[in-house]
Amino acid sequence: MSGIRFIAACGVMIFAASMLIGEAVVTLDARTVEGTVTGLDAKGVRITAAGSSAARAIALRDISEVSLGTAENLLARKGQVVVGTNVGDWILVENLRLAAGKFQFTCPGVGDGDMTMDMNAVKVLLLPAADQTPQSVLDDCVEKKYSRGSQDLLIMVGKKGDWRSAKGVLKDIGEKKISFHYRDSDRKISRDSVRAIWLSELARPKAAIIGEVVCRNGMTLHFTSVKMGTRAAAVESPALGKLGIPRKSIAAVRFSSTRLVNLADLKPTKVTEHGFFNTKFPFRRNRSAGGGPLKLGGKTYRTGLGLHSFCELTYDLGGKFATFVATAGIDDAVRPGGNATLTILADGKELLKPAAMTGKQAPKLLRLNVKGVKTLVIRVGFGSDSLDVADHVNLADVRLVKNVPGN
Repeated sequence: MSGIRFIAACGVMIFAASMLIGEAVVTLDARTVEGTVTGLDAKGVRITAAGSSAARAIALRDISEVSLGTAENLLARKGQVVVGTNVGDWILVENLRLAAGKFQFTCPGVGDGDMTMDMNAVKVLLLPAADQTPQSVLDDCVEKKYSRGSQDLLIMVGKKGDWRSAKGVLKDIGEKKISFHYRDSDRKISRDSVRAIWLSELARPKAAIIGEVVCRNGMTLHFTSVKMGTRAAAVESPALGKLGIPRKSIAAVRFSSTRLVNLADLKPTKVTEHGFFNTKFPFRRNRSAGGGPLKLGGKTYRTGLGLHSFCELTYDLGGKFATFVATAGIDDAVRPGGNATLTILADGKELLKPAAMTGKQAPKLLRLNVKGVKTLVIRVGFGSDSLDVADHVNLADVRLVKNVPGN
């Protein structure tokens, strides 16, 4: 099985997760086919394995991701202006202006020359100082409870470094000044003092999004259609319209699927948690038990569950799914500490017998058969040390794949 190294079976598929080096196609149930991607369209992906002259076709309905390379963390780049859209894009912009209700900018790695985007496509503008990252600005907004509302919200930094906000209407953005209508008059504000602008929340038509392109510079662009050849990808973006993105700029093409459900999006029907000395670490969605990003083996995951011993989560699956997939291990932030066990039960029977999770082990890829299972229980227990110290167990990219009708 290319791209995944087999560790142990005992009736359950457990693998050591390996990092992809070249191009690959990853299926919904986390199987990996490595080779050279020669085409992508509405039917599926064509990939030629190393040493073979014949291309293999994989149906689009079975694909989670087409991987072409690695991506930077866009929000970690200091001093970089980033636009967040209503559909969840994060767009790297330079030479940002606003006039007549349209943003104008250049977009490195996506296209040559100026690009435009309607104001009603934008959720937030992040304008960090030279020594700040977009992520730090976003985190400060969350901490200070700044977010979008019925009016535009402009966030400024005062002379003493204090943050201030003003509600009104964003009028235009120039090279040095931002025009903002505030308290019945237009105000000219130094662009250097503005850190974020949240655009008003209005009812907008929903686009039929089927996936997102991840660029090597960290940009993400959702799309309603995509077609890729050996040199470029033709993308229909709800925010930017029709784009031709050079293939060399693309790190991955990820697909949404009605067959796939992120377990982190489901609410458990029962939660049992306790630790020593009357303390406990509540489970977290899309964060580690310590509150940081989910990190395993040097890789950061966008979705998953952060669990801590002792924790038991019960989910009602209703017999609707075929496969459970997750990458499991101790979060990088506490390694080499951590000594816990992971058990998974299906309708009261052990689907995964207590498996050791320690900070000295590599992450494990779990692929479990849950066809017909009605009740799923995930249990993180104390390990061989019988303690709960650093037992930060991540179930990263944990997903449920639905049955295919007729199978």
